[in-house]
Amino acid sequence: MAESYLMQAYSMMQAQEIPYYYTLVNVVSSLSRLYEQTGNDSMALKFQKKVTEYNGKLFDQKQALNAQKLEIQYEAEKNNEVILLRQKEKYNQVQRYLYIGISIISLLGLIFMFRAYHFRLRYSLQREKQLHLEKQEAELQTKLDKEEQLRLRAEQQLLETQQQQLQKEMMANVLQLEHKKQVFSQIKEKLNDSQELNINRIWNEELLLDNDFNDAKMHIQQVHPDFFGLLNEKAQQKLTPLDLKLCAYLHLQMDTKKIASILHIEPKSVRMSRYRIKQKLGLGKEDDLNIFLQKLG
Repeated sequence: MAESYLMQAYSMMQAQEIPYYYTLVNVVSSLSRLYEQTGNDSMALKFQKKVTEYNGKLFDQKQALNAQKLEIQYEAEKNNEVILLRQKEKYNQVQRYLYIGISIISLLGLIFMFRAYHFRLRYSLQREKQLHLEKQEAELQTKLDKEEQLRLRAEQQLLETQQQQLQKEMMANVLQLEHKKQVFSQIKEKLNDSQELNINRIWNEELLLDNDFNDAKMHIQQVHPDFFGLLNEKAQQKLTPLDLKLCAYLHLQMDTKKIASILHIEPKSVRMSRYRIKQKLGLGKEDDLNIFLQKLG
């Protein structure tokens, strides 16, 4: 029964297109041991050879399977390597694109920084130029203001000089009128009583030339209105018209001798009048009346 089963199995294994050599080796090995036990050495040897044959084929099949596995593994590894290479190439390509993008961005950043620096530099230069122009304009305006102040000061000094000159001319005219008045008075005294008509004519002319010092004072006040007003304010006692005339003569820087000649009085009388005017103005002995009148003017 063992022989029958084993032979049946052997026939079934051989009938397969590609037998399973591992099972076939086990079957023929069992048959070889069976015939060896039954004393059938020829059949035992026969199946032992089959064992050797089938072991060789099993070994070849295993080698083929191993080779196929290796080939499949190689192909798989190759495919994996290709995929890895493709992924690496794709990664490298992305990396190149990234580097190119970074390079472009860096280049654009450098260009922007250069343009910004150039713009700031140009703005700084323009600002410095504008500040320089503003400084020049300010200096020019300051210079013009100074020149304008100097011009106004010169005009003011010229006006003051003209005013002083007109004042002196007006006072000189007043003194001339006063002198004419004194001359006419002397002529009147020297005329004879028989020449009454001539006396009346001369007297009328004298009245026309300025009968009183009040009119002359009005003309002087038109040139320098504060002169007599300041005198009256400074005076501690009331000044007479004669005192005012003497102050006008002194303001014109006339000396005592000339004033005495104009007024037809002694120089001593002029000095006494000066002393009396100083007392009325509240000046001390050490004060100079001429300097006081010049400062007042």
